[in-house]
Amino acid sequence: MLDSRKISAFLALKRKELGMTQAEIADKLKVSYQAVSKWENGAAPSVEVLVELARILNVSVDTLLNGGDRITYDQTEVDLVHFADLRQKIAAQLTIGDQRVLNKPAMPTVLYDFQFPDIESPVLVMSPGWYGSKCKLAARYGYGESAGHDIVNDLVSNVLSMGARPLAVTDCIAMGEDNEDVLLSIVKGISDACKENGCSFIGGSTRIHSFTVQKGAYEICANVVGVAPKGGLLDGSAIRKGDVILAVASNGPHTTGYTLLGILLEKMPLIKKEMVAGETFLEQIMKPHASYYKALSPLLGREDVHGMTHIICHYGLESHMDEIIPEGLCAEIDLSKVRLLPIFRHIKKNGEYF
Repeated sequence: MLDSRKISAFLALKRKELGMTQAEIADKLKVSYQAVSKWENGAAPSVEVLVELARILNVSVDTLLNGGDRITYDQTEVDLVHFADLRQKIAAQLTIGDQRVLNKPAMPTVLYDFQFPDIESPVLVMSPGWYGSKCKLAARYGYGESAGHDIVNDLVSNVLSMGARPLAVTDCIAMGEDNEDVLLSIVKGISDACKENGCSFIGGSTRIHSFTVQKGAYEICANVVGVAPKGGLLDGSAIRKGDVILAVASNGPHTTGYTLLGILLEKMPLIKKEMVAGETFLEQIMKPHASYYKALSPLLGREDVHGMTHIICHYGLESHMDEIIPEGLCAEIDLSKVRLLPIFRHIKKNGEYF
């Protein structure tokens, strides 16, 4: 049973805490101020205005109807009504028009038609990933959109290196607080990166985890699914003695080494404003992971391409080469010929001091 007296008292209390008059509440709700006065004197608000009234008072409908007595999601700083509205805005960023996607936007599961008559023996190539230390810096310094690009470009590079073209991306975002601007900037980054890589953003999951994720922080996971002909997989088995290694440059640290960079920023906070090749140190290290798909996808299917690897610096060059070079062969690389980007020189120079 609802206690109208508690509801009335709670409504009046919250209105006064916000420094609003009954007339101001009435104006926002497009009702008479007499109606608001009656609500504060024992009459229950009508169902039609409950959601908007709760939003004006900055509480949930549940809290309002319980007169503020019960433990509700308000006390976890999660507004379920607002979050429900956000789902529709997120759904608007999903790819529309991909005939392989059989489900409606925002459904909890994704249905994807896996028929490829133009590909002989199609193989699914999947790459899951979690966005860690750089994600922490992205949250701190306001690079949400870049964060969305980062995880998509990183994982697309993984499936590309196996000879696959990316098909679809699903994501999972966990946030420490309900921040619409930040959330939508991340989702926009993911959506835009999918368009740039010729794949579809088909769904995901977003949660406000105020109990487990620090306020102001967020974590991003994603999964990219690609497809390749079984006979065209670039697993390195076709590599032969005498093959030439070609390298494609990065545009910076991409998404690895950011535990080190985070410590560097803590130990030397002024470094973020230092200029490196015409940009601040912070701008340099927060550049999104480069997208290689458009540049390298024309090579897929060529008989003279025997292997490809996406170098992630914390595993090391040697480790990545060992993964694809057949037993009995080795790679010869003259590191003195590598043109090191200025940002890496700057990191190395300053990293010696801590």
